[in-house]
Amino acid sequence: MRVLAAADDIVLFARDAASLSKLLELVNLYERASGAALNLSKTVAVRLTREEFLLPEGVSWARADTEAKYLGFAIANSWNGASMFPRIIANIRERASFWLRAGLSLRGRVIISKMMLLSLVWYRSCVCDFRPQEIQTLQREIRSFVWGGPGKIPRVAYAQLILAEREGGLNATCPDSYIKAQRLRWIGKLFRASTDHPWKAIVLAELQHASQARGLSVLEGTAVDIRRIRLPTLRAWGQVWLSVREQATNASTDLPLNQLYGFVLKARAGPTGSDFREKWPEVDWPGQFKLLSSLAVRNKVHSFLWLLWRRGLATNAWLTKRTSRDHSSACSRCGAAVEDIEHLFIHCPAAQEIWDQLSTTWQAWTGTVPPPPTRTTLLLSGPKPGYDTAYDTLVAHTLWSIWTQRNALQFRNEAVPLPTVWQTTIRNFVSSMVVAVKRHPCSSRKRFQRGRWTDVFAHGGETALAILTGNAKINPLREVPETD
Repeated sequence: MRVLAAADDIVLFARDAASLSKLLELVNLYERASGAALNLSKTVAVRLTREEFLLPEGVSWARADTEAKYLGFAIANSWNGASMFPRIIANIRERASFWLRAGLSLRGRVIISKMMLLSLVWYRSCVCDFRPQEIQTLQREIRSFVWGGPGKIPRVAYAQLILAEREGGLNATCPDSYIKAQRLRWIGKLFRASTDHPWKAIVLAELQHASQARGLSVLEGTAVDIRRIRLPTLRAWGQVWLSVREQATNASTDLPLNQLYGFVLKARAGPTGSDFREKWPEVDWPGQFKLLSSLAVRNKVHSFLWLLWRRGLATNAWLTKRTSRDHSSACSRCGAAVEDIEHLFIHCPAAQEIWDQLSTTWQAWTGTVPPPPTRTTLLLSGPKPGYDTAYDTLVAHTLWSIWTQRNALQFRNEAVPLPTVWQTTIRNFVSSMVVAVKRHPCSSRKRFQRGRWTDVFAHGGETALAILTGNAKINPLREVPETD
């Protein structure tokens, strides 16, 4: 006899009627001692094996048209697993519709998909099995949400989104691989030598019956013998689990779910979406993505830079190439024939005006002239005139301002004047740097290389803005000496 208890929900496993009668005697003794009472009207018996036996008085078998639930799961033998999946998908769509109205960035939608959408699935998928077509439906819903809703064009291959940030991804989750990892975890527990768990005894009994191996046992000693299993699917899963065990560096029998997920993810086959590496073959991409993760910018700017480097921004040239409908590839600001990434951010006259403003501002702040914008400027990896973190952050917000100015004209027919664009750029830059100083107060001098930047941003946004715009009485950029 085994007992599973969670709050006021209890599941009891009994082998026969005698065990159940003994259990009810103990329950009656507990009722008399504590004053609590067992509600027999809500208590049903579910047969997990093919054996039938008489039940004690007051307990009835679950009817074929009812669902006996425990912690949200229907465990009656008449339960059809397909009835649960439509409800899960409906809940996911409802939540996705709500969060799509929040105007989240790509990175924000990835986080929400893991925390608010897929969390509805993991609890059930760790016990219940989903059919392949149901998993495909789940993946379509998640990808649709990540890219901004139904009908949106994916910018890069999803195989890149599921990579870790240090590898150039956004740590998105692949539902198919995660569910497979959960199955592998159960297979590992089934093939473990210990046989204490009641669920394992039930599965092995069913396995012994379904294997049709009369006179043979799937047990070799106290462990399951994979070679004698007659169920092809279970045998294949067992061989995969043994293969994972051989590759694992951890000698523990119970492999962590994250480690199993990593093995399944590496075994996936699919598009790599690595065309951006061909465009910039000279770039150290691991270091590049490490730089991106270190920038103190908003999620919207982070997602924008990530798409920019992967050449996934929806420029007019990109849309013309990837959509079937007629779409002009001309620049919406200057009328050039092709609006690609290089033209939009470097060669367009409207972009050059913003870069000229950056050069003038930076020279006023530091006394040095930054280099003219080139392809390497888009990667924040060009030659730096000092103060690396500050300059990278300013360039990141300048690129973001060029993009937002272009979108205002493209979609709302609003021509944002240059002073307004640059004022917004400086405010965003100051806000990010203040956050960086407050987040890393002990290492701020190392991050900014010179103490003067710490003095500027340590007092808050308005003070820093007044200093950088020349409206403060004392300018630390001129008064504070340089430090090693």
